Amino acid sequence: MPSARLRALGSIVPALLLAFVAPCAIAQEPESDDRIFPFESKIHDFDNGLRLITVPTEFPGTVAIHCVVSVGSRNEVEAGKSGFAHFFEHMMFRGTESMSAAEQAAEFKSAGADRNAYTTDDYTNYHTVVPTEELERVLRLEADRFQNLSYEETAFRTEALAVLGEYNKNSANPISQLFERIRKKAFSTHTYEHTTIGFLKDIRVMPGAYKYSLQFFDRYYRPEYTTIVVVGDVTAKRTQELVQKYWGSWERGGFTAEIPEEPTQTEPLEVRIPWPAPTNPWVTVAFKGPKFSQTESHMAALDLLSQLAFGDNSTLFKRLYLEERLVDQFFPYFPDQSDPGLVYVMARVRDPKDWATVRDAILVECRRLRTELVDAEALELVKTNGRYSFAGGLNSSAAIADTIAGYVARTRTPESINDLYRMYAGLKPEDLREAAQKTFVDSGRTIATVSHGELPEAPAPITLSKWEKLETTPGADVTIGSTSVAASPTTWVRNGTQVILQPSASPLVTISLAFETGAAHDPVGRKGLTYLAAQLLTGGATTERSYDQILSDLYPMATSVGASVGEELTVIGGTVHKDHLDAYTDLLCEMLGSNAFSESDFDRIRSDAITSIEIGLRDSDDEELGKEVLLQQIFDDHPYAPLQQGSVRDLNAIALADVRAHARSHLLGSPVVIGLAGGYPEGFADAFVQRLRTFAPKAGNATPDFGKRLSETASAPATLDESQMLIVEKNALATGMHFGFPIEVDRSHPDWHAMWLVRSYIGEHRSENSHLYQRLRELRGLNYGDYAYIEYFPNGGSRTQPPANHPRRFPTFTVWLRPVPHENAAFALKGAWFELNKLIENGLSQEEFEVTRSFLSKYSALLLQTADRRLGYTIDQRFYGQSDFVSFVRAGLERLTLEDVNQAIRRHLHADRIQYVVVTDDGERFKQQITALEATPITYATKPDQATLDEDEIIEAIHLDLRSENVRVVPVAEVFER
Repeated sequence: MPSARLRALGSIVPALLLAFVAPCAIAQEPESDDRIFPFESKIHDFDNGLRLITVPTEFPGTVAIHCVVSVGSRNEVEAGKSGFAHFFEHMMFRGTESMSAAEQAAEFKSAGADRNAYTTDDYTNYHTVVPTEELERVLRLEADRFQNLSYEETAFRTEALAVLGEYNKNSANPISQLFERIRKKAFSTHTYEHTTIGFLKDIRVMPGAYKYSLQFFDRYYRPEYTTIVVVGDVTAKRTQELVQKYWGSWERGGFTAEIPEEPTQTEPLEVRIPWPAPTNPWVTVAFKGPKFSQTESHMAALDLLSQLAFGDNSTLFKRLYLEERLVDQFFPYFPDQSDPGLVYVMARVRDPKDWATVRDAILVECRRLRTELVDAEALELVKTNGRYSFAGGLNSSAAIADTIAGYVARTRTPESINDLYRMYAGLKPEDLREAAQKTFVDSGRTIATVSHGELPEAPAPITLSKWEKLETTPGADVTIGSTSVAASPTTWVRNGTQVILQPSASPLVTISLAFETGAAHDPVGRKGLTYLAAQLLTGGATTERSYDQILSDLYPMATSVGASVGEELTVIGGTVHKDHLDAYTDLLCEMLGSNAFSESDFDRIRSDAITSIEIGLRDSDDEELGKEVLLQQIFDDHPYAPLQQGSVRDLNAIALADVRAHARSHLLGSPVVIGLAGGYPEGFADAFVQRLRTFAPKAGNATPDFGKRLSETASAPATLDESQMLIVEKNALATGMHFGFPIEVDRSHPDWHAMWLVRSYIGEHRSENSHLYQRLRELRGLNYGDYAYIEYFPNGGSRTQPPANHPRRFPTFTVWLRPVPHENAAFALKGAWFELNKLIENGLSQEEFEVTRSFLSKYSALLLQTADRRLGYTIDQRFYGQSDFVSFVRAGLERLTLEDVNQAIRRHLHADRIQYVVVTDDGERFKQQITALEATPITYATKPDQATLDEDEIIEAIHLDLRSENVRVVPVAEVFER
């Protein structure tokens, strides 16, 4: 179903890194009137063609505002303009006739806004979440930029460099190139020929398209193309009045793009994509599919069929992934599109010799579906999973608005959601077979492979017109009921227990078991032991059920059991609808208490962990690679130094017996903080705790020193005597950089609020509300973004907000510069150092302090919009011995003074003795640039103002005091090896 289709692509990068993403909350099943989208929405059309959709919710205190423009890369009909809709999305942040970009950003920051935008093939969405009292301000600001956007050609050219930086950032992942090349091959006429970001050749000439950008704005940023979606603690009447006030005078346009129709494909196509670095091969089989429709059954039937035949509960997935171990990634991807697009089946193959076997396994299944009826019971399970999965996305006002956006872009009404799901409900096995017959045809097929080096020769792909058999080679008791627990989302039971209770009226129940052990407790030579144990407990068979059966049992619940391994905590659990709470709890306890510790499961999980290092980190994500290498360098021989999943050498040395013993004695045998949130029934908590204690005897135990275990046996990492740099050399289109050093400021430290404010001022994650972002990206167009951190933030490229359950007693201050063109990399690194040094010397101004403090006081509440995030943050606060997160933040910020902040800067930050890590293609070249005394000037497409050029001369002449002997160059194959 649509939610499942969108989930598939979103899981690719996290899956490559084997990151744990907590299962989404499951919202209430639809009422008897069969409306899957249960919220009442109010639609109002204004005279100019603008549509307003207001959805009041019961989530208090916040409101999400989405401005959905039904214009995407599909509308790029002029030659040489691919990627322009996405580029123009960037320009919408460049200011208006009455307000500069900086002034506009300051307004949003003052509102505590979490704002961003994205572009798809079919639409562009500008989304903001703020406290409810800021609704009018956001509607006013959005109306101003939609009607009065204004920018100079210099700013336009500068932003073009940031877009090129985004393309370079994506280039590290073979998936990006796969989608670009397969679409280029499969489409000859329609604008779906190019991906949303566009062809590289067009991106490179974007700086010269200033006049066209003004025309693009005049054509498409008009009320008839725009739908405003407001979801949250609001009323329809008041929202309508505000929109009329600020948007009512916006003038209707009259332009319509003539989208070319793609001719029928007449022959099967293939494309081979060479990849310059080692990687497991990707094999993708794609077919021409139907357009999005909530009234015609072809799309809906194909959607169900793709999940049933190729999803993670399918027979083929279980055979290729679990049994024969031929693949480590396997999933369908069928995105909603306004015109006929592609439906994909994607696989990453463990061994290149098996690529054709996997390809033909997919084709054989496609051919079978053309002739055989799917099992009716299996079809109903897919429908059930889809309904619970969709409902699971409706767990906050922001999530509801996100869900609505794609439907609104195409139909301008959320009611199309209910129409679509009613159609799903009525589909029969015959409908799915008919969809297969229309779609799975040889003439509509395109096969793409990505590989490092040539793949072994193989017979031509089998045809779908005749049947052939496919041959494969397998490769003391806690009392809770008598304790008075407030319904506050940030209350834990005190008085000797560690059971966190956050009851609510929600039909969702989140269970989090926080074990007081993590990767930092792994013994020397066995790094990765906790990770393997946690993954085996949540991803392996029990003595009663195979893992195949576990997946089948979880499928109708539309949930999973997941594990997140940090340095000092391991958290296991998930979120489930209360309808399935008993069955889910039974399964969770069985997985933890009666795990079979199967050799085959162990081999699979260990192999996946090694692949996540060798292929995921080293090959596919230069940004995460640089960050993790930086932390290894900072911590050196400290227990924090290894990756959470261990090193390649250690993983290969770990045996199943090691994992079994570690799981029982160190994981299940450690103290466990139990977290429960949502609508669990009365008495559930008591019974659940007692049940856990049968196999985890310390579940709920009172441990006053919770969160202090490692700090009692390990010392803080030493600060360097002088700056050092490690350059990781690999094939890369741009240079990524990280730098930092240890600090002593965790959440229990009196300077935490001051340093949390400082890092936000320097670089709030994925936000324009930061100093480095403004100086490096906005002013100079060097890259896609620049951010700072004082807490661990895994998988930053795929997250917009910090995850919970990665607390650390030994924190670091780090800076992340997203990839910069090679020729400007040395200048960018010096520019970041220049801004850090200036901050240390001068501190913050009163205005900078007040603006950042006001932003964080409001923004902190946006970090806890869902029940599972609130529970996760509460566990972390317990680790640090602190109170409810939002109260903790706001009280600390309220007490804070400018002098407190500037003193903290002087105490904890320094511009020398820094550890740098650089990921680039020519390590010796960068070493020479950064250690030489010569200037490293920036190269501009269009020069900025004279003040900036004068500052550039200072920056380019900086010497970072890096002696040549303190700069090492290593090939990427050596990192994380031991």
